[in-house]
Amino acid sequence: MSPPIAGLYINLDRCPERAAFMEAQLARLGLAGVLRHAAIDAANLPPAPAGCPLLPGERACFLSHLQALESAPADRFTLVLEDDMELSDQLPELVAKAIAGPLDGVDIAFLECQPHYSHAHLSALWDVACRLFPPGSARRAQGVELVPAQQFYKWGTAAYVVSPAGRGKLLALMHEWLQAGPQLPLDRCVEQAVAARQLQAVITVPFLATTALQWHGRSTIANGWRTPPDFLMVMRRLLYAGSLHEVQPMAQALADAQVDPALQMFGLVLREVAGVNRQAQAQGGKSA
Repeated sequence: MSPPIAGLYINLDRCPERAAFMEAQLARLGLAGVLRHAAIDAANLPPAPAGCPLLPGERACFLSHLQALESAPADRFTLVLEDDMELSDQLPELVAKAIAGPLDGVDIAFLECQPHYSHAHLSALWDVACRLFPPGSARRAQGVELVPAQQFYKWGTAAYVVSPAGRGKLLALMHEWLQAGPQLPLDRCVEQAVAARQLQAVITVPFLATTALQWHGRSTIANGWRTPPDFLMVMRRLLYAGSLHEVQPMAQALADAQVDPALQMFGLVLREVAGVNRQAQAQGGKSA
């Protein structure tokens, strides 16, 4: 019997070091069925159609995801990864559990993304993560929750699972977007589709993948202004089912930065509030 999930990772021919990085992770996690999909190189694209404002790299990324999804089997869940993703040790286990039931009726499940980063959004996601990461644990989650992407998703299509129905919906939408230009990068098109409920979408908490720090700021799309600032990279790592070790120097640099004293005090207050709320949750009580 075929496994319930197929998989592809998107990789440029001129980036063999990224392919080696992905292959090593997939072998370690027993995901040998996740295959390389050769990305379209922006250098080989014809000129953009009239009215398309995207950079060549953004167009190439869009078309690479389109081709990857077109090549995926129509009757199985499909895992799609970009080649700079660090994969959680728990990805196979928790994705399999989600496919076994909780993803019924879901078109796309983002395994990581840039969520909206208002205080309310981050606090809500932190509360979910705290329920799933036991205090003092080795960052091994006790399970996964599926939060509504319509509420939290801002951008990012570097790691996601599409259901068979969702694959068909997403492909149809992508062809519509392509005919119109496209006018926006893929993840911003997806953001609009999620907001309009054209796609039923969730985000896994904890994240089951995240940008590997060795590739941070080294996008092959040449859209460096969209590189997340360091504080967002730290935040995303805090939501990830994996070690915090590599991100600690980045977090320390944030702590050492000179800031308004009042803002620094506010951060300390938020730290204490988060600690009180986590303790209350552990005791089964109400948070502040």
